[in-house]
Amino acid sequence: MNQEQIDRINALYRKSKAEGLTEEEKKEQALLRKQYVADVKKNLAAQLNNIDMVNLWRTLEISMEKRQDFPDAALTQEKARQQIRARHKAWRMELPQEEVQEKSRKICERLAASDWYHNSAVIYGYYPLGAEADCLPFLAQALSDGKTVALPVTSKERLQRDCGREKRMQDTHRMEFYRIRELSRVREGAFHVMEPDESCKRIGGEDAVVLVPGLVFDRKGNRYGYGGGYYDRYFARFPKLSRMAVAFEGQIEEQLAVLPTDVRMHRIYTEEREYRI
Repeated sequence: MNQEQIDRINALYRKSKAEGLTEEEKKEQALLRKQYVADVKKNLAAQLNNIDMVNLWRTLEISMEKRQDFPDAALTQEKARQQIRARHKAWRMELPQEEVQEKSRKICERLAASDWYHNSAVIYGYYPLGAEADCLPFLAQALSDGKTVALPVTSKERLQRDCGREKRMQDTHRMEFYRIRELSRVREGAFHVMEPDESCKRIGGEDAVVLVPGLVFDRKGNRYGYGGGYYDRYFARFPKLSRMAVAFEGQIEEQLAVLPTDVRMHRIYTEEREYRI
């Protein structure tokens, strides 16, 4: 699958959220998703070399004990992390849009009923991409309730302009949050993610609750994102922020192998339950 087809998948998703799809577009969306999942599975199978994913980590543990067989254990671990990401991304892409919406609705209800919502004045959210859990209804409620809501920006040109004088702008994986007063005030940014438009101003270092997306989590609060490290770097700068992961139950693993730079979540919210870490 080429980049043009991936862009089309994201464009159809955004249109489905904004105004709905025609029957022809629904068929096109289903066909593209099916092709994407097939490509991911094909690549994943080739990388695994017939190793059962369930036994993958045990295989790696045994191999790493025999260091001469794997001279670069860190590289092997990262390859395994990428394989787990690919498997969960493929699973999520297979979910029917109606199921994504229903699961997301239950998650939003759980967030609104949480013990922290009433007393939280500032909430950092995200704009869902593809089949990510959709937290926009919850953010809309937060705005209606008079709370400050912000969404992330990773576009290099904009951050260079807004934060260029800061030494930390040497970091090429910089992320900042911008206050948004209406969820319609967005435009397409880096990685085809919708970001706050030019009318929105940067905020940061607030006593805020952060809703965190990801590809896979475990019951200890560990997280695999998309591999860019944006959230890990942000939380390293602002460690006192409350980190609330948002995911579907199918994205939860028993245990993930993590790196020292991986930041744990404080809680995980799925359509079925709340995990308190």
